[in-house]
Amino acid sequence: MVYTDSEYLRGKDAKFATQFTKWVHKKFFKAPGKIIDVGCGKGLYLCEFKKLNYQTCGVDVDEDAVKLARKNGVKVFKCNLERGRLPFRNDFFDYAFVRYVTPCVKNTRNFLKEIRRVLKPNGLFLMIELDWNRSRKTYYNGPYKIKKRFGLELLRKTLVSYNFKIVKARKFQNIPYIWRYTTRAFDFVSPNHKSIVIVSKKTV
Repeated sequence: MVYTDSEYLRGKDAKFATQFTKWVHKKFFKAPGKIIDVGCGKGLYLCEFKKLNYQTCGVDVDEDAVKLARKNGVKVFKCNLERGRLPFRNDFFDYAFVRYVTPCVKNTRNFLKEIRRVLKPNGLFLMIELDWNRSRKTYYNGPYKIKKRFGLELLRKTLVSYNFKIVKARKFQNIPYIWRYTTRAFDFVSPNHKSIVIVSKKTV
């Protein structure tokens, strides 16, 4: 596996991804399977899921990110879900993963319908997003090109409207530094948390 940036391999983001994917595996997915990361960027989370014996694939709209992800040893395709289709057949993946992507997509209908299409019946869809109500400064000042403002309840209702069954939905945020030592840090819940975790299932 080749990384072009040593900070990418050994930095805070990489360490976070290692702990986070372990938590996701133990808490929600339980067993390795086929997983797609939609909006995977450089493929950091795919690399970590691969270490846990998942069969990984990713898509991203950024061509440079796709090239780097491929150099890092993961299978990634360029795809624009504003209007395009995922390059996979129906009912292909056991799991789908999205992190800080949904509010950046204007065509939510195509985005979610395509994710649902490639999931197997009862396949799990894990979504991590910023809560607009708690993260407005991050939305405005961060690197995100926000097109829709989602909070917990709106995300929940949106998923249900596209025939996903909600398994778990709550506020989420890692405790600073504690996540380095234990995955239990991700289970800490506070009303002030700025992120959302939603696990849903493809209904048959």
